[in-house]
Amino acid sequence: MKIKIKLLLFLLIIFFLIPSSASAETIFEVGSLNYTTNGQYHKMDAVPFTRDGRVFVPIRYLAIACGVNPSDISYEYGVITITVSDKVIKLVVGSPLLRINDSTVLMDVAPVMVRGRTFLPARWVAEALGYEVFWDSFSKTVTITQEVQNQNSSPGYYSASDLISSIQPAVVYIETQRSSGSGFFTSPDGEILTNSHVVAGAKFIQITMFDGRTCSARVEKAIPYIDLAILRVDASGTPFLPLGNSKPYVGEEIYVFGHPLGVKNTVSKGIISNPSRGIGEVYPELEALNINIMQLSAPVYPGNSGGPVVNSEGEVIGVIFAKKSESDTIAFAIPINYYSMVKNWHNFDLRTDFDMFTSTYFSEWVPYEDAAASFIQIAAEYVNKYSFREITYLENALTLMEELEISINSYEPAFPQVKDLRYAYLQKIKCMREVLIRFQNLLFLISFDPNYIYYYEAELIADEIEYYIDQLEYWSDVFSNRWDALNSMTYTH
Repeated sequence: MKIKIKLLLFLLIIFFLIPSSASAETIFEVGSLNYTTNGQYHKMDAVPFTRDGRVFVPIRYLAIACGVNPSDISYEYGVITITVSDKVIKLVVGSPLLRINDSTVLMDVAPVMVRGRTFLPARWVAEALGYEVFWDSFSKTVTITQEVQNQNSSPGYYSASDLISSIQPAVVYIETQRSSGSGFFTSPDGEILTNSHVVAGAKFIQITMFDGRTCSARVEKAIPYIDLAILRVDASGTPFLPLGNSKPYVGEEIYVFGHPLGVKNTVSKGIISNPSRGIGEVYPELEALNINIMQLSAPVYPGNSGGPVVNSEGEVIGVIFAKKSESDTIAFAIPINYYSMVKNWHNFDLRTDFDMFTSTYFSEWVPYEDAAASFIQIAAEYVNKYSFREITYLENALTLMEELEISINSYEPAFPQVKDLRYAYLQKIKCMREVLIRFQNLLFLISFDPNYIYYYEAELIADEIEYYIDQLEYWSDVFSNRWDALNSMTYTH
C-alpha cells in the first residue's frame, strides 16, 4: 500500500514538473472540412481557402484555434469584434484595416464573406491574438500553435497613404439626370450611404465604382430632413467602410473623400473645428429640424456631397452635405450616428417621395420664389392703380425664376401623386415668370415712352399681366390642395 502511495505521489510530481503548452496546436488544411486539435479530428461546415497568398479560415473555427470563446465574437453590419481579456480586435469585411485596441494595422488582404460565411486571414488574426502561425506549402496546411511569449513583432502601423488606399475602393461616384455627387458602401451586399439631395428627383441613378465598373442603384430609404439616403445596388462582396463610434473632438485630423467638380477619387485633409453645432446656427431656416452637424476646416466643393469624412483610424465619422458659399474650407457634415436612424426608417414610399420634393423646393428655393412674388404684387398694383415703381432687382429675380423652372423640369418624382404636385408647382412658377417678363417689358416701354405714345401696346401688356396673375392664382390653389392632401399623410417607421 505504501509503495502504491509513493508511486502515485511520484507521478503527480512528474506531472507538475513537465511544462504544459499554453494552448493547443490546431491544423487546418486548405480545401478540407476536417481540422485537428492536438491530433483529434473535428469537422467544419466550410472549407479554408487561399487568396492573394493568404489562408482564409471560417471565423468560428479560427477563433476556437486561438482560444477564443465564440460568445466573445460579435458581428454587426460587417464589423467583427473579438474580445479577449484586455484586448479588443476589430475587422471589417472588405477592409484591410485591423484594429487592435487603440492601434491600427494595415493588412495585405481583407476579410471576406462567401455564401453567407465570414472568413478571416488566419495569420493576421492569429498573430494579433498572440499565436504563432506556420504554413506548409507541400501539404497545404496552416498550423496555429501555442501563445508566443513576449512577442514584439508587429505588422507595422499604416501611413496616411495606406489609409487613403484602403478607403478609396469603397467610395463611389453618383450621377443622375440632375446632378452628381459622392457616396460610399456601408455593407458587403451593395448598400450605399449618401445625401438625400444628391438623388432627389432622380430618373436614374448610376454608380461608378473605384475600379471603373458602373451599375444602377435605387433609393431604398431616405430621411430628406437630415439629408441622408440609403441606396442599393445588386452586387455582393463590395468593399465597405467601418462606421466610427468614437466621439469626434476639436482639432481631430480628418480626411474627406469624394468626387468634387466631377474630378473623381479626390481626397482632402483637414480638422474638425466644431464637432457638434446646431444646424440652426448655420442655416437659421432649418433650426426647427433640431439636429446637430459637424463643422470642418477642409477643402470641399460641389460634388463632395455624400462623401465620407474619415478619422485617422479609418472610421467614417460623418457625411459631407454642405459648405459655406463664400468659403472653400468651411464645410459641414452629418454625424454618422444619424445613419442608424435612416437604417431603421421605413422603405422608400409616397411619403418619402413627397418629403424629398418639399425639402428640395421649400428650403433652398423659397427665397427666390418670395422675391418673385413681391415683384408680382408690384405688377398687380401697377395694373390696378396705374402707379409706377422703380424696380432694381427685377432682372435678377427673373433669372432666378428661370433657373427654378429648369430645376423643376428636371425633377422626376417616383409616385403619380408627387408628379401631379410637381406639375402644379411648375405651372405656378411658369405663370410667375410670365408675369415678370411682361412686367419687365412694360417698364421698358414706359421708360422710353413718357408721353404714352405706345399707350395701346402698354394696355395689351397690362391685360396679359392680369391674365397670368389669374392663372397664377388658379395654379396656386391647385398646388395648395394637392400639397395639403399629401402633407396630411402620417409617417410610418
